[in-house]
Amino acid sequence: MKINKLFVLSISLSLLLMAACTTLQVQTQTSETVGMGSTQAMTEMPTMEAQAASTSDTMANNGNAAKSDITIQNFAFDPAALTVKVGTTVTWTNQDSVQHSATSDNGIFDSGLLSKGQSFSYTFSQAGEYTYHCSIHPKMVGSITVTQ
Repeated sequence: MKINKLFVLSISLSLLLMAACTTLQVQTQTSETVGMGSTQAMTEMPTMEAQAASTSDTMANNGNAAKSDITIQNFAFDPAALTVKVGTTVTWTNQDSVQHSATSDNGIFDSGLLSKGQSFSYTFSQAGEYTYHCSIHPKMVGSITVTQ
């Protein structure tokens, strides 16, 4: 349950940071329109991005919200092999126009069929080697190594 609360917290923080960046972009564009120099306006944006990156790094270093993404595209998992730490949430996103799945070989996770643009996430709570495949395209295979 603790991981779920941390996951929700990390998603909330990410959305808040994205909203803040969007607000800053609108303010920057408005400032340029009313006469602020573009150099001054452009220097404000990296500061916000740096703060977001710093917050993300801090959360990952504290072990609170590690995540990793796998793209399903061209009938392949990318990356096909991934190494993550215990507690990491891995998200598979299908970018192909046909359905795919991310189905573990030992039955611990199964995304079901994912259409284009759909995602599935699983949080790895134990170290080990996890192999998986697409249930309808068995030649599509991948592996995740989970370390302490």
